[in-house]
Amino acid sequence: MDPPLPTQAATWLPPNYTGAGDPDIGEGEWLRCLKETGPTERLVVWEGVAGRGLVAVVDFAKQRRTPTTRVHEGWGRLQRLSPPIGLDALASEPLLAERFLGRRARGLQGSPNRLSVEEGEAIARVAVRLPPQALPVDEPTYDEEIIYWAGDLNGPPEAVLEHDIHTTRRLWNALGFRSAPLKQRRLPSGRRPDLIAPGTVADVKRRVSKIDGPAQVEGYLEELIATRPADGPWLGLLVHRHDDLDEATRERIAESPYRLAVWAVRDGRLGRRSVRRLA
Repeated sequence: MDPPLPTQAATWLPPNYTGAGDPDIGEGEWLRCLKETGPTERLVVWEGVAGRGLVAVVDFAKQRRTPTTRVHEGWGRLQRLSPPIGLDALASEPLLAERFLGRRARGLQGSPNRLSVEEGEAIARVAVRLPPQALPVDEPTYDEEIIYWAGDLNGPPEAVLEHDIHTTRRLWNALGFRSAPLKQRRLPSGRRPDLIAPGTVADVKRRVSKIDGPAQVEGYLEELIATRPADGPWLGLLVHRHDDLDEATRERIAESPYRLAVWAVRDGRLGRRSVRRLA
């Protein structure tokens, strides 16, 4: 069976998109889509003329939600295109050159846009390989966090790095997780840490500080030591993208009655993340 053709396109800017997505895991996530998205539709991810071109596809299952006015999300599974469809390949197809590189490209910002059948067919022609349809292997609980993609000087959204750690064995191994951490699992109290595995709980921050991070993770540890002692001893991690940590935060970590550690996970050469303990 031929892979499904893309039916819509969305722009994910390079600072907000790392290309994460592990095909061996196959978990779903809520991703923006058109209001009239039908079951088994496919979205193609565009990084823009400042990026690599078309970099991934998303296959949608039947579940939908509307978390806010004018925002529509489908339960979808991301697959990276390897290699991406670069700007030269797009320029070779007049229909795609006009849509992604010409005046119509301005309309690709913001919400997803509908692709014509002819545009979907043209994408299939210039792609080295479109992956077969791959639907999420799990079901949503409908209490997953709503992600607002917005950047600031403190770094990209926390969810980007959180997802990278969750899906990349080398990263979660380096951070000390005994097994692949689960994302956003609710504790009995209602608290919901970013990442958790037996013996280790973590929160990802844009920037760890004395007032943003330590107390939150200590709350998780207090509850987990009381409710899941057999999974201990428990360690609390704080993770951000920065190589520095101010002295006040170092002192706060050192004075904690719990086992805490702060890690930096940075972009390295050829897209490979570097991991360094800061405290």
